[in-house]
Amino acid sequence: MLEASAVVALLGDLNAYSVENSDRLNQNAVDGGYMTEEVKEKINDSMDDFSGHADEQAKREWLMIDSGLAAMQFMLAAKARGYDTLPMIGYDVEAFRKEFDIPDNLVNVLMIAIGKAKKRGHASVRLEVDKVTYWNGKL
Repeated sequence: MLEASAVVALLGDLNAYSVENSDRLNQNAVDGGYMTEEVKEKINDSMDDFSGHADEQAKREWLMIDSGLAAMQFMLAAKARGYDTLPMIGYDVEAFRKEFDIPDNLVNVLMIAIGKAKKRGHASVRLEVDKVTYWNGKL
């Protein structure tokens, strides 16, 4: 991490699943001609139904899923451009939050080191798909 060209801190916003945020994001699509005002309003109504009554724990779980997908895309895009990445957890979250004055609505997800590896990484193995896939009650 100390020798990486950059380190990206991936944080999730607990306010992301709000009608206000949905409206702000989708207004850009309306303004660009990609969405009608009626569709935007329907999405806003759905957002209110979906997350309007969700507790903080549910929103944290959604953030972890959405942030994991964003991290994966970021890492794949970096690799496609010739960069190496390394996702990291286990850092001192409280020290990080204090150092960068992170507001309470932002949830720590992970950090991603990005740069050019000095040496090739070691080979790794993965479990076979049939060892990690659940099919109708049989593992």
